[in-house]
Amino acid sequence: MMKNKKEHKTALPELRFPEFRDSEGWILSPLSQLLDYERPDSYIVSDTNYCNDGTPVLTANKSFILGYTKEDYGICNNIPVVIFDDFTVDKKYVDFPFKVKSSAIKILRPKKDNNLRFAFELMNCIKFETAEHKRYYISSYQTQTVPIPQPNEQNKIANCFSSLDDLISAVTDKIEALKEHKKGLMQRLFPTEGSAVPTLRFPEFQSAPEWEETTLSGVCDKIGDGLHGTPEYDENGEYYFVNGNNIKEGKLTLNGGTKMVSEYIANQNEKQISHKTVLMSINGTIGNVALYNYEKIMLSKSVAYLTVDTANECFVFYYLQTKTVQQQFCNSLTGSTIKNLGLEGIRNTLIYIPSPEEQKKIADCLTTIDNLIIAQSDRLKQLKAHKKGLMQRLFPKI
Repeated sequence: MMKNKKEHKTALPELRFPEFRDSEGWILSPLSQLLDYERPDSYIVSDTNYCNDGTPVLTANKSFILGYTKEDYGICNNIPVVIFDDFTVDKKYVDFPFKVKSSAIKILRPKKDNNLRFAFELMNCIKFETAEHKRYYISSYQTQTVPIPQPNEQNKIANCFSSLDDLISAVTDKIEALKEHKKGLMQRLFPTEGSAVPTLRFPEFQSAPEWEETTLSGVCDKIGDGLHGTPEYDENGEYYFVNGNNIKEGKLTLNGGTKMVSEYIANQNEKQISHKTVLMSINGTIGNVALYNYEKIMLSKSVAYLTVDTANECFVFYYLQTKTVQQQFCNSLTGSTIKNLGLEGIRNTLIYIPSPEEQKKIADCLTTIDNLIIAQSDRLKQLKAHKKGLMQRLFPKI
């Protein structure tokens, strides 16, 4: 009597490409059926005094590239691979020659006709807890049951995600290029230390007079800070109690982690802020700025407000971010463990002011670049959300 062929357990994703909709289910197997591993001993860097160029030295965590080495031996050239941290289970897809720093790295490659990019994206779907400080890959990670389709379906999914990753990388590079362009412009559009004129002026202002010397108190009607104390919090309150950590990358960031207060408490501690107010972090994190846009907020002592009177508030907003002004802030800091920028130091900060027309021209130029950065950042979020959604549909639930 013939024995029945062993049946494998299978799973199906919610979404399949048309040519695979009538194909068999994905076979549930240990991850070790998909990937081989190699110890990193041959690729560990000898000298950790890194250079600015050469062969990159990698880790699998967020740092990724620790530095570069001139060592011309023990380089992993058999790529692409996935590097896997045996303790944290962090992972990175690598398609360029490299060395590693730690023996805790496992180097993963596909078995037979399996697709490495598919395996990497599949690994990103695995929910794995690392409760103890120990090595995980051999003992438990590679034994995780995962759904594995045929190689041709793996390739199709991998190509889809590779195309998306290329788009994400291109948009990321564009954002970084815009930020670098803005940084370079700001260094030239504002005077450097010891100068009353910038190195770059728009054509219509090249024969204009030098900028007039003043201080921040000379262009601000009011400079103050928030509450020196702890308010009565109200989880149902309408006003955010903001501190310096709420000011990031030129914006006021308000989220579910921000404490709330009632309208009554906020009104008791109301400050003279308006659409011409610049907010700035002054305790711990120093010098981050944001323009106030009528958000419902109450300020803590770690936030200063500068209500601009005789200048363009956007111009002042950008001026505060320059290296020259930030250095003056650093020179005025007090405190040993937690640094603090006092109001007097802010008021006495030296700046130079051009005509209102030139102020507006500079502010408009930098605002345009910021708007481009925001647009590309929004596109990046959309692409990442699209990829996440695809992953949830193209892979069966693990």
